[in-house]
Amino acid sequence: MKNKLIKEIIESLPLSAICIHNDSLWMNSQAEILLGYKNEEINCKESLGKIIQLTPDNEEITFKLRTSKAKAEIIQKDNSKRKIEFTSQSYDDLETWILSPLVEDTFLEDNLKDKDKILSVIYDSTSDLMFLINVEKDGGFTYLSVNSTFQNITGFSKYNCIGKQVEEIFDHNISFSFNEASKEVVSKKEKVKVEFSCVFNKKNYFFDASLKPILDLKNCCVYILVIARDLTERKKKEDELLKTKIIAEESNRLKTALLSNLSHEFRTPLNGILGFADLLSEELTAPEHKDMANHILKSGKRLFSTLNSILELSRLEAERKEIYNVSIDLYNIISEVAKKFQEEALNKGLFFNIEIKSPSLKLHLDESILIQILYNLVDNAIKFTKAGGIKIVIEELFQNQKPYAIIKIADTGIGISKENLESIFKEFKQESEGFSRTHEGTGLGLTLAKRMTELMGGEILVESKKYQGSIFSLKFPAMYEKIKLGTSHKVHTKLANKSNNLPLALLVEDNELNSKLTMVYLKETCVVDYAQNASDALRMLNEKFYNIILMDINLGEGMNGVDVAQTARKIKKYIDIPIIAMTGYALNDDKDNLLKCGFSHYIAKPYEKKQLLELINNALIPEIV
Repeated sequence: MKNKLIKEIIESLPLSAICIHNDSLWMNSQAEILLGYKNEEINCKESLGKIIQLTPDNEEITFKLRTSKAKAEIIQKDNSKRKIEFTSQSYDDLETWILSPLVEDTFLEDNLKDKDKILSVIYDSTSDLMFLINVEKDGGFTYLSVNSTFQNITGFSKYNCIGKQVEEIFDHNISFSFNEASKEVVSKKEKVKVEFSCVFNKKNYFFDASLKPILDLKNCCVYILVIARDLTERKKKEDELLKTKIIAEESNRLKTALLSNLSHEFRTPLNGILGFADLLSEELTAPEHKDMANHILKSGKRLFSTLNSILELSRLEAERKEIYNVSIDLYNIISEVAKKFQEEALNKGLFFNIEIKSPSLKLHLDESILIQILYNLVDNAIKFTKAGGIKIVIEELFQNQKPYAIIKIADTGIGISKENLESIFKEFKQESEGFSRTHEGTGLGLTLAKRMTELMGGEILVESKKYQGSIFSLKFPAMYEKIKLGTSHKVHTKLANKSNNLPLALLVEDNELNSKLTMVYLKETCVVDYAQNASDALRMLNEKFYNIILMDINLGEGMNGVDVAQTARKIKKYIDIPIIAMTGYALNDDKDNLLKCGFSHYIAKPYEKKQLLELINNALIPEIV
């Protein structure tokens, strides 16, 4: 039982172990490998003495000592010799030997030499800079070894580096960073990373370095291994990408500014052209003159529609179109679209019907973009329909247990041939083109409708046959929650300073044509004072009290309309007075930005008389408390 236990114990040892009890001897598997003999081949201590021979300086040590250490040479079964060190411990009749090979062993020396060669090859063949720093007793840092890559990049040979301080190779700034990082490695005894750039042989380099401590038996940092990866090319590419990004951002900024300026510069004169043409159409009595005014009005609207389409396409291609989703009532949107186009349809002798199969459907979309999509589709339907009419249908569809709103715009128009159905959404594409074109327009309406629909996560489909009409279907995710009414800038209207029971309005507009048009529009609604620039406007605001302020944004030199509006809000009597922004700046975020800058209302040029009057009447209605 005792022998069995002894065997189990020595076999579990990770070292070469021999146990001698009385005349019996056992070796574990590690000892068998070291000596080259099996247990059954060495059956007694005498046999073991022939294999393990003490070196001359250890001959006086005998196996009878309670605890002894000695160096010896073993003769393996194949007659090869190896140097070992063994420890012998005796207790009563039990003696244990622990054997371990010596470093001086030729076999190990050869292996270590091979390992050194391999490490040396790795050290010198890596593309990273590698060098070993010696931590001096006085706290300094000197080079102990450098690899080939270090020598090639820096131009310093290893003989010029070894024993030198770090600052003798690198410049002051880099040396300071390295020394600080090295001090941190020594104190914390953990790896530290540092980035640095330098110039060697007139070439710029950028490195990402890792400093790793090498500790002695007393847990003190005696060496620091530095591995510095050359990131010069990657850094160069990153810098190039950053420059490209900056150029692209600047290009986008300039494009946005150009689009904004183009919008303003086209809309401002168009406001005068369309406005006065509309006034002439209303006031002229001679049929031929009235017809002329209508032609001007029609041509101006066509020009305005073309301008809008080109600007919208440019914004979509520049990815500058932003969406502002809110909870909207689809029924109200369709009613607004019908209100705009019913008269035009009736004038062509067409019916215009609306069928709402699901009145409770709500959508979470950008209201202005949805209206623009519907305008384009309904405008196309009326344009390409000569007889019959247009029908808008709202219905719901359940797909994968989710509700969707389907908006169909159906017409009885000329239809689309099968070969043109796939390309109908392409830019500037119309079924009739060139000199034989039969309908006006840029061919951008359907392109814009598709891109805007997809921008809001929707889908647009078309069904059509030549001469049998078309059905365009919009599909959007729907919901049934109650609509949350948005908040608006509250205004309190004081009805003082009236003349003939009309409110007093200040119009601030630098464009003479637009100022005259607006005053004609408002002659029966307000008493209008006119200021052509910011300084006149501020003077008049202080001299009188105005019930409403109509403000252009671009006022030429000096303060702009935003500055004037914000200054007016600081005057106590104008804190809650409605200020309407009347501007040619009509990109998607222009309205929101202006409403955040002191304006209570907004209208984009060109505007119709009816639009302006409705807006002013709404603004002047006192808040019901």
